[in-house]
Amino acid sequence: MSNIKNIAVIGCGQLGRRHIQGLGKSNKRIKVHVYDISQESLNICKEFILDIAEEISNLDFVFFDDLKLIGSAVFKYDLIIVASTANQRSTQLGKMVSLMQSRHWLIEKPLSQSPKELDELNSLLPSKGVWINHIRRFIVWHQNLQDIFCKKKIHEVVVTGPNIGIGCNVSHFVDLVNFWTSQMPVSVDVSGLNSEWHDSDRFGFKEIDGSIKINFSDGLALLIVSDNSFSNRIIKGTYDSNKTFAIDENHGTITIDGVKTQVGRMPFQSELTGLVFDQIDQTDRSVLTPYPIAADCYRPVIEALLNHWTSTIDGAGNINVPLT
Repeated sequence: MSNIKNIAVIGCGQLGRRHIQGLGKSNKRIKVHVYDISQESLNICKEFILDIAEEISNLDFVFFDDLKLIGSAVFKYDLIIVASTANQRSTQLGKMVSLMQSRHWLIEKPLSQSPKELDELNSLLPSKGVWINHIRRFIVWHQNLQDIFCKKKIHEVVVTGPNIGIGCNVSHFVDLVNFWTSQMPVSVDVSGLNSEWHDSDRFGFKEIDGSIKINFSDGLALLIVSDNSFSNRIIKGTYDSNKTFAIDENHGTITIDGVKTQVGRMPFQSELTGLVFDQIDQTDRSVLTPYPIAADCYRPVIEALLNHWTSTIDGAGNINVPLT
């Protein structure tokens, strides 16, 4: 039996390329099957692979611009990484599921652009072996925080910073609270969001600043504030009897009850994907977010974001939020 693992990377834009680079950290020999509908993206990816060849000597590559061909190339993949944009996510995943078999799936956020698409994903995806790439769950010092906070009564979590990208990234922080507490979001207040959405860095997509408040099942409130008056992103909160914590991910510090600890920096995706795969391949499990939990956490968020988007001039009459 061959010891070579087969992984498909669907979408080889910037994030897909970082996943490919990260697979170089795996201790496995891997054949990477790269798919993108854009030949230009495939060409850029090939150049990128040549530039980092020494980092990814454990990888071999084959490229596709046709889903049918990548689907028939391997009977069953060891992992499919979905790193494409979120538009038409359910349609694209429907095609993948019909054409490709895999032991495991790793899907990038945001999960969908509408509640309807989320319903469609629920009917498409396997009930097990599918994880969403909320990567903080994989980072050791965030796991250590979870060991602390799961025993505490957290009252409030506040995330502040410039250019957070609430539309695309809110699910990361909702997931972080769920990771710490196992609480589920029950309602979302979007009244603090700016009245207009702006163009995102990726052409054809939108983003939103301002503030959004997510209320959880045991009374915890998560407030996310994206404003350029902040110079750095901080995650802070209160727990138990007015005790406090603050996490500065950019500088790798955690302050709990006034005591600051240096814990290290946030690793890049290009340093993690191979380690994520090794865990999945060896155990059939992952510490990342199982799809059913991620979907339940995301539903009230995408419902609220869609309501806000359709209340604007640009979004009136739309059925999807143009998140990337």
